[in-house]
Amino acid sequence: MRRLFTPLLIFSVFFVFSCASRKVTLPPPARVKPPVEEPVIRVLVSREYERVTVIPRNVRVLDAGGRPVSPPGNPVTVNARGDVLVVEGKVEPLVRIEGDSPVTIDGDSYSPPLYLVAVGGRVGIVNLVPLERYVSLVLVHEAPGRFKIEALKAIAVAARSYALSMKERRRGEPYDLSGDTFHQLFRGERKVESSIAEAVNETRGEVLTFRGRPALAVYHSTCGGRTESARALWGRDIPYLRSVECGFCTISPRYRWTFEVEREEFLRRLRGEGVRGRTLLDVEITGRSGSGRARSVEVRTEKGTWDIPARRIRRRLGLEKIRSLLFRVTVNNGSVRFDGKGFGHGVGLCQYGAEGMAEEGAGYREILRYYYGNRVRLEKLY
Repeated sequence: MRRLFTPLLIFSVFFVFSCASRKVTLPPPARVKPPVEEPVIRVLVSREYERVTVIPRNVRVLDAGGRPVSPPGNPVTVNARGDVLVVEGKVEPLVRIEGDSPVTIDGDSYSPPLYLVAVGGRVGIVNLVPLERYVSLVLVHEAPGRFKIEALKAIAVAARSYALSMKERRRGEPYDLSGDTFHQLFRGERKVESSIAEAVNETRGEVLTFRGRPALAVYHSTCGGRTESARALWGRDIPYLRSVECGFCTISPRYRWTFEVEREEFLRRLRGEGVRGRTLLDVEITGRSGSGRARSVEVRTEKGTWDIPARRIRRRLGLEKIRSLLFRVTVNNGSVRFDGKGFGHGVGLCQYGAEGMAEEGAGYREILRYYYGNRVRLEKLY
């Protein structure tokens, strides 16, 4: 049994793991009329468990109508059944956790309110976080606090815009974003460095918009010299997510990387892609995008030849090992060697590129315009 400490969410043993260029600058932000209140972001922080027991110490456990689900202080057991929850034998769409004390989940601390909801047959735990606090806590993980303030401000605007875009796209869904790297990394309450707090405060309410809606302002660590387009990566043409040259991210510690894996291990990792055989004969990149990133890779053994999407090979070998798709591959006597540049998917704002531009004196509006182009507007929502 996995125990979590006060106030407690205890997850039972019945859970199942799933698991440079001409200077161009955006104009000062125009306030949208009428101003809106600061939004709240619904962050899915866990969906690993089929059964959850809540011990309500200094928090209240309520049903969807705001009524206590059990006498004060009594443990509450919640099970997922399809797209609903079963709480003490009663079917509920969700269970709310309210109070002033933080709730600890797998060692991370989250400030109420939270709610439990069925997500894919498991109990999902969702944290409701005011947008500005959410952006600060995202930047703790997504942006080094040592970055120049203008780079941090650009990343703050991008993270805020992305969150609001996802919130709009997921209307009617039980949450807006997940707290893992699939969306934006969020691990609950953390100490926020003063530089990050300043960047968020100085851009409070500022959002990139496209045709009057929050822009899907994705970003990544290091592009390796040129960003990728949304069309090349996702097959969708998004006008403000096009490929641009970037000569600013050479300062990144991940600008260049190398990964080498033994031939036998390489083949073992690709069994899930249908690759068969015991002898690796060759590995060749058979397609690249306009930015130079690998799109398809041919793997040849004594049993046959397989053409595999490069992104799936990256996942099979590990995202921290194959840090981007901007690589070349060679087969040596006993190993397969990848030599690459950059880290991440490469679409949108390059974070180390933003830092490089800031070091050269660029402001955050100029940085945003460079990576997202002139099809977006910088607007102040509140």
